Amino acid sequence: MNVLVATEYRFTRCPSGAIVSEDGTRGYAFWCRYLAAFESVVILGRVQGPRVCTGQAVEGTGVRVSPLPPYLGVTGFLKNSFRIRHQIRGLDWHRSAVIARVPGACGSLVLDVMQGSRHPYALEVVGDPRDVFAPGAVHHPLRIAIRAWSSNQLRRLCRTGAAASYVTSGTLQRRYPCLGHTTGISDVDLTPDWFLDSPRTDGFRASVPKALFVGSLEQPYKGVDLLLKALAICLARGVTLNLTVVGEGRCRGQLEELARDLAVAPHVHFRGRLTTGQAVRDEMDSADLFVLPSRCEGLPRALLEAMARGLPCVASRVGGVPELLPEADLIQVGSKEALANKLLEVLQDPTRLVRMSAENLLKAGQYRASLLGEKRTAFYREVRCLTEKFLDKTAA
Repeated sequence: MNVLVATEYRFTRCPSGAIVSEDGTRGYAFWCRYLAAFESVVILGRVQGPRVCTGQAVEGTGVRVSPLPPYLGVTGFLKNSFRIRHQIRGLDWHRSAVIARVPGACGSLVLDVMQGSRHPYALEVVGDPRDVFAPGAVHHPLRIAIRAWSSNQLRRLCRTGAAASYVTSGTLQRRYPCLGHTTGISDVDLTPDWFLDSPRTDGFRASVPKALFVGSLEQPYKGVDLLLKALAICLARGVTLNLTVVGEGRCRGQLEELARDLAVAPHVHFRGRLTTGQAVRDEMDSADLFVLPSRCEGLPRALLEAMARGLPCVASRVGGVPELLPEADLIQVGSKEALANKLLEVLQDPTRLVRMSAENLLKAGQYRASLLGEKRTAFYREVRCLTEKFLDKTAA
């Protein structure tokens, strides 16, 4: 049986025609996880380009992409919605299992096209639109209306879905309950090369402590602006601290300008996108503290990866983050003062950094690929079984 997977993820087409994942998180190996239960995978996702690019190839044996227009934002989606609907109707979803990765316009539109067919569908709930469109997370004149609509839409889709897998163990389940088969499985597969053999036992890696952020700079919701403002507060209080920002996106120029306006630019290094896991690990291994001041999250990949490197971490109390870090390492969402205080509190206590390293490495062990893979495969097999039963019943 084939599975159709609808996603908001954006791919890039190279001049050679190959479709790649530029940030390396959604390459061929990621989509192969569906092949444990299905014979083939069709990914419905946005494809930009062609342009010169680097990244991991997405297509391969059993996996192909059905490309959508590379729309951006609500306006771009509305302009392309008729074309996208036409493409969805042309896909063989009537005889396939259907999994929508939500929230997102693409997954919602697939399920709207299917409405009335009674064909079962499954959901992989990877985030919360209430957080995505929270104040300060995005800047859009219709933010409040979009937030309400998208939250209600996700609640409706989960309520009528045949099955749902959530990236959290309880947070998203409580907000968006599914009446069908449910499970909680992180979307992050931590392979053995991510794990240190033992936690850190040393002090600072450099004479000046180094904080690290890893994430997309495409939208404001990752909170890098708050991190820059917190850095300015630390420097004003006489504590010298350097910051490395790993990531790329359309907000980078604004953030670089903000760093100059705050007079913290000499202490900030924008590294851009790192295309290999080893390059990210090297950055993490040279840092003293990982900081994720997001205004919204599901279960953040970069945070789990940092924890697997035994890196002390502080992050916003949002989404599934409280499932990963203890309360003492969490910060109030959207507060530069709270973030600055936490940075000072943690970095001035080397003993605490050692304790945080051990706690994080132990917690990250629960997200090893070997442990989550079996659970995820069982979910996909359940989705296949539900679909086959429906098809057999309608064929009778």
